[in-house]
Amino acid sequence: GLGRFPEQSISRLDEIGAWMHANSASIYGAGPATDLVPPPGCVYTRAGNRLFLHVLDWPYLSLRLPGLRKRIRFASLLRDGSRLSTIDWNSSEHDVTLALPFHQPDPLDTVVELELQ
Repeated sequence: GLGRFPEQSISRLDEIGAWMHANSASIYGAGPATDLVPPPGCVYTRAGNRLFLHVLDWPYLSLRLPGLRKRIRFASLLRDGSRLSTIDWNSSEHDVTLALPFHQPDPLDTVVELELQ
């Protein structure tokens, strides 16, 4: 080779760099949240009382979070801090339902920051 990256590779590395810039708190200094079961298509990481929900398969308008009823102080998109609300009428005794935007903010991995009580 000529010591050059293909354009497609450069584009992909730029996307990853932008994602890391916006969501690095969910990776650096965070570890697995093995005591919680994430919803299907999602993964949790945790740093102290901050729980990060990585939504890989975007659901339609809401997402049920098992075992987190009355444990969430606030929820927001990590990328831009947009607040998210919970839906009480669609929650159970132990679970809480999170209202989501119609369109997935990050098609690769949208990260929701949950501050736990």
